[in-house]
Amino acid sequence: PLLLQEIGYPASPENGSSEQKQAQFIDEVFKQLETLDSKVPFASFFLQTDFGTAQLDAFTGYYGVSEASFRSFLGSLGLHDSTGKPRQAWNVFTRECLKLKPVE
Repeated sequence: PLLLQEIGYPASPENGSSEQKQAQFIDEVFKQLETLDSKVPFASFFLQTDFGTAQLDAFTGYYGVSEASFRSFLGSLGLHDSTGKPRQAWNVFTRECLKLKPVE
């Protein structure tokens, strides 16, 4: 079995991404999880909401990486932006979660 603890994809254009690409990634993850069925008994998406400025400052200091692209990567992994506004990926995530069967 494979456990996926932190599934995520940035939405920042600075990383060559976008909200649309993030949403497509989330959609594809759910498709793959469906085909893998029991081989992946656990999958957790990271993050629901982007990190705020103070958290990003702490993480970039902790990792010792000061490049703007790293900060924008970490700062755009959420399915909502840092103000709580849902991204396109949130709609995909909720749509797909509603299709899931309860764990027995």
